Amino acid sequence: MPQGVLGCCVLALVASVRQTLYALLRLFIAFVIISLRLSQSARKGFNRLGFCMLPAVLSIIRRVGYRRATTLTAIAVVAMVSAFWDETPPHAGQTYELTGKVVRVADGDTLTLRDGDNRDGANHKIRLASIDTPEKKSGSSRPGQPYAKAATQYLADRVAGQIIQVTCYETDRYGRHICDIPMTDQPPLTTVNQALVMAGFAWANQQAGGQYLRDDSLLDLQAEAKAQKRGLWAQPNAVAPWVWRVECWRNGQCTQ
Repeated sequence: MPQGVLGCCVLALVASVRQTLYALLRLFIAFVIISLRLSQSARKGFNRLGFCMLPAVLSIIRRVGYRRATTLTAIAVVAMVSAFWDETPPHAGQTYELTGKVVRVADGDTLTLRDGDNRDGANHKIRLASIDTPEKKSGSSRPGQPYAKAATQYLADRVAGQIIQVTCYETDRYGRHICDIPMTDQPPLTTVNQALVMAGFAWANQQAGGQYLRDDSLLDLQAEAKAQKRGLWAQPNAVAPWVWRVECWRNGQCTQ
């Protein structure tokens, strides 16, 4: 083969490799940018999808060439953004308000809020922020904890059937709004979340090293409730709900 032809082949190969690398780099940058715009739960799923797609992207680039692969990559990115867009919480990075009637209290830290006082209004599932209450029984293999019913009743007595406004931070992977319920009738407490901890019906949520704890004052309220043996703290060995879910529900070691 003449040296000139060989040189042209080498240059063409280098150019092809360079274009492939550019395509992968652009795809990676797109994933990073889009991932930063998504909620935490959506981001995890999106990134997993990205890693799973990488072999397919390489195969497409080899089969159809750089230009067509770039177009297909753009289409794939748009499709993935559309698929995960609904998981982004409203007003991400800010607090937001929801107002409605409490139509159901599921347990000590979960309720359903219906828009306004209209039966046709949208329902919003609310998970109280920064706290965790004793688990209720959930089937034969998931026994409940002591004070689960008492915690549910305490929350119901305060909000059931009422029209309330809640201050929310985000939505979780189950689509629940993570919120505080403001109150003014029990100073110096400012939220129903705090009142539950103060009464001994909830823990300050210290699961995963406290990453779900937004209100640090709950730690002092919990210490006071424990010292006074209020509610669940009357038990000598109270088990935190996040521990119960692992040790009892997952591992079958249910000791209270």
